[in-house]
Amino acid sequence: MNNKISIAILDDHYLIGEAIKSILIENPDFEVVKIYSNYNELFSDLKNQIIKIDMLFLDINLNLEINGIEVAKILNTNYPYLKINIITSHNQKSIILEILQNKINGFMIKNISKEELIFGLNQIKNNKIYIHPEIYNLLQTDSKDEDFNNSIKLTKREKDVLLEIISGLTTQEIAKKLFISKYTVESHRANIHSKTGTKNLASLVKYALDNNLLS
Repeated sequence: MNNKISIAILDDHYLIGEAIKSILIENPDFEVVKIYSNYNELFSDLKNQIIKIDMLFLDINLNLEINGIEVAKILNTNYPYLKINIITSHNQKSIILEILQNKINGFMIKNISKEELIFGLNQIKNNKIYIHPEIYNLLQTDSKDEDFNNSIKLTKREKDVLLEIISGLTTQEIAKKLFISKYTVESHRANIHSKTGTKNLASLVKYALDNNLLS
């Protein structure tokens, strides 16, 4: 029985997909089943259940009608079970923050080492969020002047809200998903920032990673 994690790759540079496939070809846990250069073909295969995909490597800077961020939004809406691993050469903070406001499971850069690639994939496989150290360090520059409180404990509901905030849901969407009022969500949001000493999404992501709140 094949228990490998089935991976697809969407990147308009085909050689990137081939490089990842060659790294994983003998790995016992992961298998690249298809490389896409066109998102329409990916959507068609998913819709018609042509192929089983557990995880998708998704490039952000696609030279197509829509970018990878829009693709991620569509996939999150229609295939929420699909783990999305961003792989990009972007290191602009504004783009990274925009990406992080969508539900993703991993965030890698294209010059990632083989060892770090495998480590990241195992983190995602174990339902943890992986962010490459280079991206993580960039987030640190956005929150270096903030005084984090690493000794506090969030309530279970606050953790639930925090995870949805990081997943990119709006206050109204969080309220609907958790069956609470938007005012309760706003109260939890304020409490989370107050308790953690964070002021924005980047610092909140960093805090959550530092304190293992995303696993």
